[in-house]
Amino acid sequence: MKTFLMLLLFTGTVFSQWPGFFYTFSLNDGSGLAIDSASKNFEMTAIKTNAKTDVMLSIKTCSDHVTWKFYEGGYNIGDIQKLKITKLDNNESMTIVFPSSLSGGKEKFFRNLYAGVINFAKGTYEIKLPNSDNEWDGLKEKDICPVSYMTSTYYDISEFQNQK
Repeated sequence: MKTFLMLLLFTGTVFSQWPGFFYTFSLNDGSGLAIDSASKNFEMTAIKTNAKTDVMLSIKTCSDHVTWKFYEGGYNIGDIQKLKITKLDNNESMTIVFPSSLSGGKEKFFRNLYAGVINFAKGTYEIKLPNSDNEWDGLKEKDICPVSYMTSTYYDISEFQNQK
């Protein structure tokens, strides 16, 4: 029995969760075409807004190569973070501001959020979050961007985005 437990303990796959959350969104260029992982005319740079915090930021596409996921992780998460997107042919840039995803509602926790479709436009765009606990509690869940080591449930905040 001891041998079986030892084998189980040392041969099983173990995953640990690094504290963090994702924002997912689709991104369109100025003409309405999707900016995906094959788009070579755009460069994305995650920007830490508080140099004193020990957080990790990243931007990648999901397996569909069209949905982007912006990640903030670490042990001091919760600051506002930014993503700078530069159109390389004319050097125009857009900065998306991601507020902390610490939610309101019955349960207060960092949520993975789906922001919908964002259109590239020169300047700054701030992701908008629900204002009330009732709005947080009423968010629909969306299963996107699956990965093997965690849930693929995102709370849909796309209706709060009013980008033109």
